[in-house]
Amino acid sequence: MSAIPHSPEEAREFLGKLKDRVDHLFEDIVDLEATTEDHEERIAELEAENEQLRERVDELEAIAEQAMVVASAGHDPDGESKVERAKRLTRNELVRRAAMGGPARDRPITTTQVREMARPETELKWQTVKDGWADLGEEWPCFRETTKDGTQALTVSRSDISKSLARAVEANLERDDLAKRLVGDNRAGGDQG
Repeated sequence: MSAIPHSPEEAREFLGKLKDRVDHLFEDIVDLEATTEDHEERIAELEAENEQLRERVDELEAIAEQAMVVASAGHDPDGESKVERAKRLTRNELVRRAAMGGPARDRPITTTQVREMARPETELKWQTVKDGWADLGEEWPCFRETTKDGTQALTVSRSDISKSLARAVEANLERDDLAKRLVGDNRAGGDQG
């Protein structure tokens, strides 16, 4: 825009240009408002879609938790074989011990200890425990045989425990702190003993 007009003709020309400029600015404002409304609508749509996805993830997590309970024979303890019971008791106790920390020498579990844990509901024989350990080693190769005070035992290194193993034990023991303690799973919750 030029300086202040000195004649009526310059004033009309100046006012015409000023009016054109105001009209263009008004059109720009209208366009921006329309674009903002479009963006607000799209944001609302995306938020609704995001909420649906979160609900679906929650559903899938619940299904996965149920599957882990079933996979760890937690759904029907009465239908569990003696070998499966020895396997489950050993797995759960070794992972629990690893999560609680302490020296590795205190972690191994003996056949006698597993047999005592099963009582009084189930009477396990030495060979049954050994069979359970063999099955456990096939399913979770991180478990290995050792000795404790001259007796056959099974152990696991804390660093070898996977998130899936920790979660399987959590589901079976109805806890939520083992994966966090062992592998730093942020999904896990409180501190249970």
